[in-house]
Amino acid sequence: MLMGLLGYFFGIFFGILCKNEITAINLLPMVLIPMLLFGGPAININSIPTYIRWFQYLSPVRHSVLIIFQNQMKTSPFKKFTALNIP
Repeated sequence: MLMGLLGYFFGIFFGILCKNEITAINLLPMVLIPMLLFGGPAININSIPTYIRWFQYLSPVRHSVLIIFQNQMKTSPFKKFTALNIP
């Protein structure tokens, strides 16, 4: 859900920023590809040179991925699903 909201907000932002959809479609990859690269899912952060590693903190993708990982890696026990009567 968080990544979906992020995509929605980027679409709205570029819709407001650009005069027509052709300009927005041409500008969007120039902004999103660096965010995805520096966000962490595509490239290991430690393999990025140190002089441009600071860009990871500007990427909302990195923060979204960290929130998802922290939510999924909690050490809470699994709850038993009883709707199907699984023993």
